[in-house]
Amino acid sequence: DLDGLFGQAIVTLSPRFTATVSGRYTRAEVDANKVEDPVTFAVYSLEDDWDNFSGSARLAFTPVADGPWLVYAGVAQAFRAPNLSDLTRLDTARSGELETPSPGLDPETYLSWETGFKFLSERWSVQAAWFDTRGDDVIIRAPTGRTIGGQVEVTKLNAGESHVRGVEAEVSFSPVPAVALFAGGVLIDGDADAYPSGPDARPVTEPIDLLMPTTLRGGARWSGLGERLLLEAVVEHAEAQDELSTRDKQDTQRIPPGGTPGYTVLDLRSE
Repeated sequence: DLDGLFGQAIVTLSPRFTATVSGRYTRAEVDANKVEDPVTFAVYSLEDDWDNFSGSARLAFTPVADGPWLVYAGVAQAFRAPNLSDLTRLDTARSGELETPSPGLDPETYLSWETGFKFLSERWSVQAAWFDTRGDDVIIRAPTGRTIGGQVEVTKLNAGESHVRGVEAEVSFSPVPAVALFAGGVLIDGDADAYPSGPDARPVTEPIDLLMPTTLRGGARWSGLGERLLLEAVVEHAEAQDELSTRDKQDTQRIPPGGTPGYTVLDLRSE
């Protein structure tokens, strides 16, 4: 069960500065009546609850009043309570792994910073953003050192810290009103504490699981017949991703040895 209360205030500090301040109170409760112990096969119940207050603040600046530019910066907190899968799962997780219940987990908390700009004119649209997110008590899977039914047992635990940062940008140009040319991309890097040798070993810093590869896209869009017809062509390219965690390297059902190769996709769309 999740309950929340959210409030936000938007304050115009001057014709060029606007501040947005918000806060959210969240209460999460879990009540699992039947949870199976993977060793004794005994059935037990689990109850727990957590609450949290997270705030955020954002400042927007328009260099020229009513002009095409907008510059912004913000900071935000976030909270995620353990869910039923984290606490009670007894099922196959990844290649050759069996995840067992993990009662007693703490919530994850995050702090994010972001800054960027937007430019909008009759023909041009440009925007870019830089972001940095740091997590604490992040929930991850780790091997226990036991084997159940020929599968490696893994369980969830609060690993410690994670750090994700990246840049995202997009530009669009309309040489004539019915045509738009656009391009953009996303670059993300991240690492987190991990326990590849088990929860009793010392943590090591590894790339975060399933790290997104650098992705670029570009294309063209045409709308005609009074905007009743739209034609679009988009080329998307993903770079090879070889920054793998220990669990990624072991997940051979999803990820080839050495990482995921790069690929390029062409999409054609009409409506």
